[in-house]
Amino acid sequence: MTSFAFRRDFITKPIFSWARTAMPAMSDTEREALEAGDVWWDADLFTGNPDWSKLLRHPQATLTEEEKAFLNGPVDALCAMLDEWKIATCRPKSGILSSAKNSSA
Repeated sequence: MTSFAFRRDFITKPIFSWARTAMPAMSDTEREALEAGDVWWDADLFTGNPDWSKLLRHPQATLTEEEKAFLNGPVDALCAMLDEWKIATCRPKSGILSSAKNSSA
């Protein structure tokens, strides 16, 4: 038996068998992401020397009418209800943030 065959049969296969049972099942979203194709321009970006002309040649994304209606309706209504100054300056007296702050002390 060669060292390759030994490693495959007695090390790799048992580890893969164990990992298959230890790992959670893949979700539909994860499967779709893996099957979606290539990494397109992201790969260029992470090389540190992206091909900007490749990005600029790609057509600009557009929203569907349903997406536009969602942004112009419920999202606009929600934004109109918010007060940026209060959000940025006021701290909650109780709730998740204050309890997390107190537990770390």
